[in-house]
Amino acid sequence: MRDTASELQGEGISRLFEQIGTEPLTAAEVATKAECSQQTAREKLTALVDRGYLQTKEVGSGERVWWSPGREREREDEREGEHESEREREREHDEQETQQSADVVATQQLQEISTQLIRENDAAALYQKVLDAAVDIMDADYGSMQMLDSDRGELKLLAHRGFSSEAASFWEWVSPEAGSTCGMALDTGERIIASDVETCEFMSDTEDREVYLQAGIRAVQTTPLVARDGDLLGMISTHWETPHDPPERKLHLLDVLARQAADLIERTRSEVELKKREEHLSALVETTPECIKTVDADGTLRQMNRTGLDMVEAESASDVIGESVYDLIAPDDRAQFREFNERICQGESGTIEFEIIGLNGSRRHMKTHAAPLRSPDGTRSQLALTRDITEQVERERELERARDMLAETERIANVGGWEINVATREVFWTDHIFELLEVDADEEPSLEEILTMFHEADQQRIRNAVEGLLDSGDPFDIEARVRTDSGETRWLRLRSASEIGDDTATSIRGAAQDITDRKQREQRLEELIDDLEESNSRLEQFAYAASHDLQEPLRMISSYLQLIEQRYAADLDGDGEEFLEFAIDGSERMRNMIQGLLKYSRVETRGEPLEPVDLDAVFADVCEDLQLRITESNARVSADSLPRINGDEEQLRQVFQNLLDNAIEYSGDEPPQIHISAEQEESQSRPDSRSQSHNPPERGEHHTSADDPERHRADQNRTRNCDTAASDEAKWTVSVSDNGVGIDSDDTDRVFEVFQSLHPPDEHAGTGIGLALCERIVERHGGEIWVDSEPNEGTTFSFTLPAAPDHPI
Repeated sequence: MRDTASELQGEGISRLFEQIGTEPLTAAEVATKAECSQQTAREKLTALVDRGYLQTKEVGSGERVWWSPGREREREDEREGEHESEREREREHDEQETQQSADVVATQQLQEISTQLIRENDAAALYQKVLDAAVDIMDADYGSMQMLDSDRGELKLLAHRGFSSEAASFWEWVSPEAGSTCGMALDTGERIIASDVETCEFMSDTEDREVYLQAGIRAVQTTPLVARDGDLLGMISTHWETPHDPPERKLHLLDVLARQAADLIERTRSEVELKKREEHLSALVETTPECIKTVDADGTLRQMNRTGLDMVEAESASDVIGESVYDLIAPDDRAQFREFNERICQGESGTIEFEIIGLNGSRRHMKTHAAPLRSPDGTRSQLALTRDITEQVERERELERARDMLAETERIANVGGWEINVATREVFWTDHIFELLEVDADEEPSLEEILTMFHEADQQRIRNAVEGLLDSGDPFDIEARVRTDSGETRWLRLRSASEIGDDTATSIRGAAQDITDRKQREQRLEELIDDLEESNSRLEQFAYAASHDLQEPLRMISSYLQLIEQRYAADLDGDGEEFLEFAIDGSERMRNMIQGLLKYSRVETRGEPLEPVDLDAVFADVCEDLQLRITESNARVSADSLPRINGDEEQLRQVFQNLLDNAIEYSGDEPPQIHISAEQEESQSRPDSRSQSHNPPERGEHHTSADDPERHRADQNRTRNCDTAASDEAKWTVSVSDNGVGIDSDDTDRVFEVFQSLHPPDEHAGTGIGLALCERIVERHGGEIWVDSEPNEGTTFSFTLPAAPDHPI
């Protein structure tokens, strides 16, 4: 049947030509005046020509015009009207059959697409087939299909038909604000039809309208693609080159196709999402630092990720997949793992630790969390997540060994640790403190109870120290007495450490050491020292009394011997004179020995307080005292600039005198060559810390810087300008060197013993006390003395002295 609208349009065109007479009109002009599309105008104009109502001709470039031949033919037309009506009914019948046939073809095409949607996996190809079907159903010239990107809120072009590359690029993305049917449909969620792009109001003055026209598109319809749950998924659009108003019948078929297209997009999106999840899960499984595996109930290993393969030292999955997982379990753990696997496959979940032996023989400790995995056939297997805890187990073992070692160390050192919670004041002790205090480990005492365990004389001191520690974090190191449960009193050394935050202690820890044995030793030592001091005092009194009492009879003996020599020397023969000389010499040596012994006993008790001493001045005085001896022995004495030290000037004079006297005494056949030098301890010399050696003096003379006032002052200044950054314990090493007979290495230790002389009295005079006295004086100054010598190679006596506080090294 002919559509009513089309019939009315045909009658309107007829009346139009009746009104205008014979004026020729184009199809576009007819369409405009009749308010219909150009395609409809062409169809009706052609029908009117066929019926003889109008005439037509081509006027160039394919353009036609139509006009009415006039009223003279109206009567002829009326005569033929009945015949034409019959032909029209026949044509309408033919058109209806054609349309029905087309609808059948379209329906078959939809069914075919539906079948392909089920079977095809190529989404892009299906998008194109759906779009082609839409163009065919709608008798359109172009088509496009878009999918909504929910993240951007815009339409993404999936497929198109007939678009130029410029148009496809322009509509690759479409937003709700776009001046196109797709943009309007995206904004409203409804189908949008633009029968004529040129006259469409919402396209007016938009870039989309210009692109439409440039692409040759004059009519557009856009149908939303909606999911079954109502969500908008995309759009499908068809386009015509001429103004066009699509019939409802075709739009109905398009809706069926749109339903299929929506299903396709939804399925594609689901598949893409599923694929992403699978890829993510696969990447997670393959990159996780833990082993993921599945094991059948009989122990067959079915799956294992790369991490697991590395754990069992497999180069590829084929090395272990399909094999028994029990072969990888250490023999000691195999039975329990088998029982564990069977329980999991029966539906339980659980955790187990075990050791594996890799394909290369390495042992590793593992921890598995497993759950049952049901297969489609109903069977269960073990899905397990296994972590390599070898390092953790080794650290725990190492920690346990360290704890055992610490506990043993606490027992050996008799020390324990403690900690106080600043907020609650609760006290935590290590096990050894419980042992020290003989307290039950199950009954940890409070801080107040602990404080009352200390001796009454020490309690307040301990309490003040603890309060200061808790309030401001002030550390303490205290020795105090504590009473144990058995009533025993023990000495503890308590030390603390703290972390400070915002001027308050945030963490307090410390140690308690049992020092009872040390305290008892110290007490015994103090008693021994008291006894020794008392004994030394009595010994000194005895030595003083003995030496004093011996000097009087010795003086009397010496006096009478001298009287005998004066009065009776002429009456004595040679033997008598020799005997008398021996007696006088013996009494003199006895007197010197008594005086030396007296000096030796008084080094500690009769010495002066240590104070800064200029060794240059001391050396000059000694040389002056020994001037006669130096001259008689033709000795040559030289010295470097000597430092200021902290000492007893009189005792140091004695040291220099004894060493110089020994150097002269044991010079041998050659004139004595003696040199005194000083340098910083361990030879840490600094520029200008001492002067270079002076030129050797003339025979029988001695020279020091003190002999030249200007040079002496310069040397003194150089000495005093030494590095002032040295500590109070800085030391100088002073050496006295000679060219004498030397000392055998076997005798170097004996020279410092009292009354030890390496030569008989008839060869060298001496009491055997001089070097022992030097040693005791040097030791009183906190230093040490030693000798370097070889027979006939000379001797060097060296000793250390503390630097003066106002003149450190």
